[in-house]
Amino acid sequence: NVKGTGDMLCTATTDGTYPGAPDYNYRLKEKLFALMGNGLWESYFRPISPNPISCAGVVTDPTAKSLPIFEMTKSQIMPDMHRCSDYAVRVWPFRGMPPKLLPGPSLQEWFRESRERGAAIVQKYFEPAPWLQHEIDKKRIPEMCLGMHMSDKKTTRQEEEERARIFANYSDAFARATNNKKPLIISASKPSAAIIVEALPIGYPSSTLLYSSGNDEKISIHEQNTNALTNIYVLADCQFLIHDASTTAEAVIYVAPHLHSRSVNVEMEQKMSVDEFEAMVRQYLSTVEAITYGE
Repeated sequence: NVKGTGDMLCTATTDGTYPGAPDYNYRLKEKLFALMGNGLWESYFRPISPNPISCAGVVTDPTAKSLPIFEMTKSQIMPDMHRCSDYAVRVWPFRGMPPKLLPGPSLQEWFRESRERGAAIVQKYFEPAPWLQHEIDKKRIPEMCLGMHMSDKKTTRQEEEERARIFANYSDAFARATNNKKPLIISASKPSAAIIVEALPIGYPSSTLLYSSGNDEKISIHEQNTNALTNIYVLADCQFLIHDASTTAEAVIYVAPHLHSRSVNVEMEQKMSVDEFEAMVRQYLSTVEAITYGE
């Protein structure tokens, strides 16, 4: 039984309100569902079970059995809940959002709140299936590194090169701060990745290239999903992240919430400068060395 919250109507919609808190006085009814196959979730993640007794290979959540199942219209999901609910996880301030949900003076603070909600869900339920975990482990780097994700956008070659040079400025700062000793993990198209790598000093450690494949029609949807999920988890192992506005970058931060304060969105006006980023990396290294040597 879904009730709309009258004080938070979204004026952008035409046929209803987004779902509010469940009405616990409503008597739930059991209903059987016929589901064929293992579904999209269990193709990539471990299943979720309401059984409070932990089972091997299963994510347990005892509350799952008592939670109601909502039936909603397409418009209640999008745009109503997607844009207008106060509890939704968002990767960017969407058009049509109520003024009270829009960013205030600090867009970074707005991101922090949404990322905390996203991270709480991911940490509780998302555990890669064994085969996917194996793919992730094959590409992981067991040392300090900088992750870079440059998303595929419909731009001209010149515009893409200009964006790649902005990323290269930050990778160059990372190289200076680490004395050219720490590697990069770059998720981007091949031309963009090449520009970033070419800007690195001679003799810089080999970088891991995780090429984006979201627009590659030559490979299957399953391969595209596998590449995207692998990239997300590998990038989440990094100590720092340079990215543009993208759902992949937000997913990386949901997996590794500490990256909120150690990441730079190059498309934000109020972003960390190259010099500030270099100083942060140097400070991080000093802190790690002090802990390592017990100073």
